[in-house]
Parts: sequence; C-alpha cells; structure tokens
Amino acid sequence: MKIKNKLIQLNPKETFVREIMATGIEGQTKFYIMNSKSNDFYLLTPGQLQTIQNNHPGKVLVFLEPPEIGFYGTKLADVSHKQYINYLDLWLNKSFYKSFQAKSDSKSKTESISEKEQTTEKTNIEKILQESPTLQRLLQLTDEVIKNFSIWRNKVGKIRKTGNLLEWIKTMGASDRDAFFIIKILSEKFKELQ
Repeated sequence: MKIKNKLIQLNPKETFVREIMATGIEGQTKFYIMNSKSNDFYLLTPGQLQTIQNNHPGKVLVFLEPPEIGFYGTKLADVSHKQYINYLDLWLNKSFYKSFQAKSDSKSKTESISEKEQTTEKTNIEKILQESPTLQRLLQLTDEVIKNFSIWRNKVGKIRKTGNLLEWIKTMGASDRDAFFIIKILSEKFKELQ
C-alpha cells in the first residue's frame, strides 16, 4: 500500500483528462488501477490505456493476472482475476498530475487573456472606424446615393456604370475613387448593375 501515498485518482471533472491520458499512452507517465480483489495497484500498459480512451465512457475488461485455468466447482474455468474499468478507475503519480494540472491552468489563463486582448483590439478598431471622418463621410454619401438611386434610375434611360452613373454620383460630392466604391456597393444591391 506504500504506492498509494504516491498516487492520486484521476478527477473526471478536469478539462484535461484526454490530454493527460495521452501522456500515458505515449509512455510519459504510468497509470494504475486498483485491483478490487487484493487492493493492490496494477500498472496498465499503453495499449490498455488506449483501449480505455477509445471506449470512453464505456468500461473495458482488463485482465489483472495472467490467464489461469482452474476448477470452478466441478468444472474447469478461467480463474484469473479480471475487472471492468474506465477512466474513472485510473490512478497516476501525484507530482506528475499536479504539474500537468498547473500547466493546464496556466494555458487556459493565457488563452483567456488572449481572447480578452482580441476583444479589446476589435473594440479599438470599431472605435477608430466610428470616429473616422473619412469613413463617416463615405457612409453618408453611400446612404444618400442608395436612397436616391431608384428616382435617378427612372429618369435615365440606359445606365452605364462608368458613364452616366459615375457622373451622377460625382455630382453629389464624391471623388472618382469614392464613386467607384459606391458603384460596387450599388452593384451588389441592384441586379441591373451586375
């Protein structure tokens, strides 16, 4: 039972259960289960761990002793000890578990800080765009053109994007560059300009 003092049972509420099991499958740490027959700990192989992970949340039959044929009453039978287990039955080294837990906590804090930075950056960009006089003027001009487009369209015969439409938008105070930008927006909205 001395080994029990060095082990800790895997907590199923931890978010890193699959990751820590992967370390056992890769051989970085050892996983154990408690033999329900003798209360001793049995070392699992990476293959057994992989089987447990693949069948999660179901239980897997693990042989804790080599197969042994013996008499069960008056019949011959396999009398070796085996038990059904899943990840809830796993034990591992306390110090490894604590260091893995600390790394996982640190990683989640870093991800949380990064998400906050991205949100702040997005907010700053939105603020810059809202305060930009150039963008506000262009949006206002685009709004005015869209509102008056159907009236203008009914007065004009054939619409030519680089001809009469461009000139009409420029009469509203748009530069050539702004007018081409607004024409692109109009083309997305009105089928006759596509």
